[in-house]
Amino acid sequence: TRICPDYRYTVTDKDITSAVNRLHALGLKVCMKPMVNSADGVWRAYIGFPEKDWGEQTEWTEWFSNYTAFLCHYAEIAEETGCEMFCIGCEMLGTEHKVDFWRKTIAEVRKVYHGPLVYNTNHGKELGVKWWDAVDYIGTSAYYRVADVPGESMENMISRWDAQKERLAEAEARRRRIAARHRARERSAAAEAKTPKVEWPVFALRIGRFQLVGFRTVRL
Repeated sequence: TRICPDYRYTVTDKDITSAVNRLHALGLKVCMKPMVNSADGVWRAYIGFPEKDWGEQTEWTEWFSNYTAFLCHYAEIAEETGCEMFCIGCEMLGTEHKVDFWRKTIAEVRKVYHGPLVYNTNHGKELGVKWWDAVDYIGTSAYYRVADVPGESMENMISRWDAQKERLAEAEARRRRIAARHRARERSAAAEAKTPKVEWPVFALRIGRFQLVGFRTVRL
């Protein structure tokens, strides 16, 4: 497995830096989100290798070695440009069960980038990630079905969305419980309950295989 830039699709580091600087000039915070896509167009969630006999020691080791190097390159750019958040992966469902590999990757990224980290799983898969405590935020592609017919009422759509809150809250609660065991420091849940913060996306700018998300912090 090799992960390397193909400049028919991948923008240059200079372009990324310019985009981040422009977003900051507009008063927006930036989450840098480098993404790996398969050359054959297959959804990245299907990236995976056989486990039995040889997959663990060869293909998976090589994959995560390359992916870690890929992330650290862009994490360094995120650090240098002052990005407020860095996303370590998006919808990589076929890799999420490799807990030890992900923990090692995250540890390497933290050596380079010192801001908060987020991982973006897919909707409905939030409770399956066993290493949420290693990142600072839970991310999800929240494409939940909130309507069955065109023109559904706002009340019904809100009700359908509210039904997802318990699972998302449980995922965050698990992250905090595990983090409390693994880290000496822990956020004060009581303090956050008084002044909860929401990182509210303003827009997402896709640049080749990149996504730069501009957002503002809203206190509720």
